[in-house]
Amino acid sequence: MKQFNTAKKLLLASLIGVASSVNGQTITHPLAFASTDPGVDSPNWYRNYVGVRVEVDAPASIAGDKTSTSAIIGTGTDDWPNIVYTNLYDLPIVMPPASDSFFASGLPAGCMAGKIAVVWRGPMTGTGVYFVTKAYNAQQAGAVAIVLINEYPGAEPITPAYVSGYGTVTIPVYMIGNADGIAIRNQYMADTNSVRMTITNWGHDLTNDLGFVPGGYALWHNYAIPYDQITPINPEAYKGLDGAFIANYGTNAAYNVTLSDSLFFTPDGSSTVQIHAGSENFPGPFNSIDSIYAIFSNTEYNVYSSDIPASTPGRYDLKYNITSDSTDLYPGDNSATYSFYTTDSLYSKGLYNFTANQPFVNSWRGGGADFIWGPMYYVAKGGASVSDIQYSIAENTTTAATPLSGNSNVYIFKWVDGFIDSSSGTPVDYPMDGIVQNGELQLAAIGDYTYGLLPSDTSEGILNLRVNNITDPSGLISPYYLILDSNSWYYFAVDPGSSTTLPLFLGVDNVLNPYPRVYGRYYNNGIMDYSNIQNGFAESAISTYDMYGCLPLAGSLVGTIDSVDSFNYSSMIGLIPSVAVVVNKNPPRLAVNNTVKPFADVNLFPNPAKNELNVSLQLLQVTNSVTYTVIDGLGRFVSKETHNNVMVDNFAINTTDYPPGNYYLIINITGKVMSEKFTIVK
Repeated sequence: MKQFNTAKKLLLASLIGVASSVNGQTITHPLAFASTDPGVDSPNWYRNYVGVRVEVDAPASIAGDKTSTSAIIGTGTDDWPNIVYTNLYDLPIVMPPASDSFFASGLPAGCMAGKIAVVWRGPMTGTGVYFVTKAYNAQQAGAVAIVLINEYPGAEPITPAYVSGYGTVTIPVYMIGNADGIAIRNQYMADTNSVRMTITNWGHDLTNDLGFVPGGYALWHNYAIPYDQITPINPEAYKGLDGAFIANYGTNAAYNVTLSDSLFFTPDGSSTVQIHAGSENFPGPFNSIDSIYAIFSNTEYNVYSSDIPASTPGRYDLKYNITSDSTDLYPGDNSATYSFYTTDSLYSKGLYNFTANQPFVNSWRGGGADFIWGPMYYVAKGGASVSDIQYSIAENTTTAATPLSGNSNVYIFKWVDGFIDSSSGTPVDYPMDGIVQNGELQLAAIGDYTYGLLPSDTSEGILNLRVNNITDPSGLISPYYLILDSNSWYYFAVDPGSSTTLPLFLGVDNVLNPYPRVYGRYYNNGIMDYSNIQNGFAESAISTYDMYGCLPLAGSLVGTIDSVDSFNYSSMIGLIPSVAVVVNKNPPRLAVNNTVKPFADVNLFPNPAKNELNVSLQLLQVTNSVTYTVIDGLGRFVSKETHNNVMVDNFAINTTDYPPGNYYLIINITGKVMSEKFTIVK
């Protein structure tokens, strides 16, 4: 079982102080967040940024921070902890024997005493072993912590979940990714005494120790994008911005702290080309009290190079490095590399598995009520059509392969910055202000995925909405080859549907953190960099903030983008919806036989409405159920109701509490979907 989280609105903001910088912006952080956890030395102002770090200390060839997830804290008295109250410094590791590498059986008491147990997650086929069983066995053998390795090739860590009744676990439990785990295993097999690890909620208690905050370096616009989108003149959305959140984990102040950055491109089957190099210097002092600084470049740059062969997919590697006047006593966290890709026809914000041809999904977010959420993609060069939309829905169950029932909708909105009020004909919003506001999202296409058609339609499985299930908003054209326009933003919003018994969740990558880029771009030049659209999840869209622009931070409603806020930072780690889009660069022309009769004759009146909207619907035949969903002009869920045994339907929607603005009524019957737009005026 993996992680399911119900996101909460975060309304906290804090102040910004600016320190001097030579080449880049250096932003000091206020002392705002003291730790209240028992056993943690207080004040530790920045633990909410850093979280727990799982690190390899030796050998140097594999040293550094490892991407990790911590076990879920449950509600029972025997649930395991995931907070390190006492840091575990530079301890040897121990792995179970090859005959029991998944640790299904216990070992003699004391054989792991004082060591960190490193154990495989479990077999990819056959009967697995509960995480709690492995943790309990390690604890009984004397281990002080257990680090699980995800055994799936190339996979990132998932979140270990607790199953009761298998023993009380008091040691901390973590998981790391497959590549890091293999490197540790190989080194351990060569020399069982060579690998040492640290698990800490801050640093190593050293004098001179700078390092990246985990997940704290600026990413690029996408993880994957079609190669023809990279042109000599990059649009603003595709500009590179170098910067990172850097911590002084040591006890001494640091001086002349330099963040160096280099971007390389390796075309498939060809040699590497350097695209960009830069550095940002902070003279100091980089205090050990104000111990996290945001260092960002003042300038942005194009990721295009004339040295890149035309029409060639490949991999970009953005490499960061930290240096200072002092010799760093733990250099393992001074370097970081982030990779992104140009492909033939794929858009993906989150991590993508190119071997399985599907997005990485390591956690699910949402739940508790109906919600709508997804990524924003910028299209520099139009002309392609939407072919497939890939995503994952999960129920909060202990069995991943539980069959899903019902359906999910995908709404494709085109964002037009600035709009004309259809009821009054007057301009609303200042054109090109860079903020998504009510009325600026135009519903361009809509898709219905009915669960149960394929064996893979299960909780936590990957769903693939094909173009055959995409229609224009009115339901007149199916399949609908939506042609994406040049220089345009598109919002791919997933409505997971609803379950009669369990909350539903949308898959996220659980690794990448869009916050540093969003924060850096806004602080430098006021650009809203949309990785996804802010979503209140289990909270109604009907609020006094209806006309407030959607911010590119899921989980935040009124917090400012440029706030140095550890809660915003930590809540954004991994919070990129794993919704990938495949396009067809040679879409067929719209044929006459694509035009179909809509499945329903719908009339909304009065439109515009004030306190009540009447709905009249006529179907061609009786259907078991019709679901009516109202979403607002920001693509947010408003209401839903289902009517059974329907052929003719007449009813009213109470809109008294609806703020003024644009809305859509989404109508679903089995395997079919259409929409009608209406306006509320007051």
